[in-house]
Amino acid sequence: MKRTSGDLSTAGIISKITNPCFLSIVMLLTVTFSEVNRFSRLVEWIVFLFIFLIIVPSIYILLRIRSRWKNNSIIDYPMLFLKQHPKDILLLCIVCGVPCCLILNILDAPSPVLNTLIVLLITAAVIALLNLYYRASFHLAGVAVLIYLVITTWGLWFLFLIFIVPPTIWAKYRLHDHTIVQMVSGIAIGIALTALTLYLLG
Repeated sequence: MKRTSGDLSTAGIISKITNPCFLSIVMLLTVTFSEVNRFSRLVEWIVFLFIFLIIVPSIYILLRIRSRWKNNSIIDYPMLFLKQHPKDILLLCIVCGVPCCLILNILDAPSPVLNTLIVLLITAAVIALLNLYYRASFHLAGVAVLIYLVITTWGLWFLFLIFIVPPTIWAKYRLHDHTIVQMVSGIAIGIALTALTLYLLG
């Protein structure tokens, strides 16, 4: 079937809206706000989340792609860079993710916040490691993980979020980002890792 410009435009919009990098931050912030019982603690948690998960990774990526930045959009290229460089994802998980978990634990962050962060980091690290040899979809793995976390955190009322998956698969396929097998692999890995991690965390 020939792709139309409308298809590509729609697929691109869906791909951007379901970007797991951005949605992960939204998820973490939402869980943090929902668990707060003291404003001063909330400020501390938010500050360290921003430093380790947004500011430091953004600076690192900008430095890595500075010579090519002018040819790419601010919104698209960081995600594209990470997708093409799984070793950088692994490095960021270790250098930024692990210290963030340790600091939030010292600051008595609620277990839902820590568990969400740990699940997201483990999934990102494992998918990045696998993608050194096989290209599973990080995008679909991230979406699956986030849906799983939302349902386990706030209940079965959010089961409707599974309907996000089919259009996301369609969008990534239309954009030639992944094959169906790669996307199904990403979903399966994401769900398995989330279930196992949450079980181990108790």
